[in-house]
Amino acid sequence: MNSNRRIPLFALVAMGAILAVGDLLVPHETSAQICSAAIDAKPIFCEQPADCPGTNVAALQAGDPVTITGQFTNTSTYASNPPPNPPAGNLKAGSTIKIWYACSNSGCGAGTEEANWLVYGSSTLLGPAVGNASFSDDANGYSGTLTILNDIAAPEGDATPTDLVKITLAAGTRPPVPNSATIFYSRIETGVSDFEITSASCLPGITGGGQGSTAAAFGATPTPTPTPTPTPTPVPTPTPAPTPTPEDVICRPCKHPCASRIFITPPAALDYTDLHLLVQPPPGCDPSAGVFGIEVTNAGGTVFGDTLAAGSMTKRGRSWIYRDVPARKNGGIFALKIMERIDPVGMRIDLRGFGDMSSATDPLMTVNVTVCGITYSTTDSWTPNGTGWLVNFAPVEACPATPAPTPVLTPIP
Repeated sequence: MNSNRRIPLFALVAMGAILAVGDLLVPHETSAQICSAAIDAKPIFCEQPADCPGTNVAALQAGDPVTITGQFTNTSTYASNPPPNPPAGNLKAGSTIKIWYACSNSGCGAGTEEANWLVYGSSTLLGPAVGNASFSDDANGYSGTLTILNDIAAPEGDATPTDLVKITLAAGTRPPVPNSATIFYSRIETGVSDFEITSASCLPGITGGGQGSTAAAFGATPTPTPTPTPTPTPVPTPTPAPTPTPEDVICRPCKHPCASRIFITPPAALDYTDLHLLVQPPPGCDPSAGVFGIEVTNAGGTVFGDTLAAGSMTKRGRSWIYRDVPARKNGGIFALKIMERIDPVGMRIDLRGFGDMSSATDPLMTVNVTVCGITYSTTDSWTPNGTGWLVNFAPVEACPATPAPTPVLTPIP
């Protein structure tokens, strides 16, 4: 018996195949099914906070560091009775993917590009893009192009977002527009057939693309504050300053200025602080073995404070790491990294914390940090700026070096 049969043209079109006019001889059965090809292309501002120290993407200031990470997710689907979604596919070799840094609307159509709102610095290929893609700035002040050199595979059933490129930029001079906050958009857009399904469970030749955008904003131009007339104050009789010791001094961890900051945000979001500290604990200090504490105070009380129980940090090489994503909404320490330093000698502490910091109205503030059972402290006059306060702690040259341990002599009987 002949196992083939004739199928009318309209039935084949319903199966997703385009055939010539008339009946054709086709196999009696097929296992391939109709599938839909698509990817989610997403630009992410400052995906790693450590790449954008001191940056608030909702209130950018000129010179703030900004990164845009190009992230791609396979969102293709089977029509029915699928294996685990999504079906496998390739981001095809030869594809050119446009990345706009700044536009005045989310579609980034012609005439909406905003040159030099974000100024290009460098780029880094990530994950499967290494060796299979290249990125170049378009030299127009507002965009770049990711070129796929070899197929980049998206495995069957893998809907994990994949980072392909990180672009490092800096906020330009605030645009001269009247709004209190200048909103702009970043966008990624592939070609309509840059992604092709390769799963054997799907009919061949199915292609698609993807696009997406996100928003950021420049901060409002600060209103100048009138300079008050200074009131003469009596000069107190100077008292000799005590000689600092390693147990009670906080310095800045850089040989160049690296400001610690307090950011006062709009009422809908929590305020936050970025602190960069250098302390000099005794040899053998393990920050994860005991309680870690941080406190910022002024004459009005506590501006920010939180503690971590022993064992909260994770050891990675010469560093200790802690991260608590819900702190962005709930308050407290969001990210903490403590790293042993050789030059300068000591432990560098980088911390971001969230909370209500509206009590930061007095410029004279004290920072206390407790690590390895020792509390370190510094009191400084912070400088107000358009977003809150900043301070550069004493340079490392002004901090005492950790002394060598004193040998213990056992008396001779």
